[in-house]
Amino acid sequence: MLKFNERGYKVLTPEGYKSFIGIQKLSKECVSLATLKHSLSCAEGHPLCTDYEKKIFVKAENLKLGDVVYTIDGYEKIVSYQSLGESDVYDLLGVENTSSYYTNGILSHNCIFLDDGTTAIDAELFDELKKNCR
Repeated sequence: MLKFNERGYKVLTPEGYKSFIGIQKLSKECVSLATLKHSLSCAEGHPLCTDYEKKIFVKAENLKLGDVVYTIDGYEKIVSYQSLGESDVYDLLGVENTSSYYTNGILSHNCIFLDDGTTAIDAELFDELKKNCR
């Protein structure tokens, strides 16, 4: 759920619309799942919220029919689930002040680029990667 304003695109999060720094395109093994109101095709490893209060996210590949996911409308059961094979996926990067956003109405965890001092990449290369991350 994206919207555009004079400052660019923003994505809907549980805290309202937030800016993000980029979109990453990857090719991954994917699944498709649906609740009664929402459907989503995503990477098998894409984390989806199963308990909003406890901030629990489960990889899509570990979900099954009857499991519950958190949506913009509250908790909903998965009523459809299938493997799709390899497909291109797009992940939002660096969503402003949060680690999750709604993807087709289902709360997902976003990808973040962390610099916590424990990386195997030297600091100079890491700074260059951050500057060029889109």
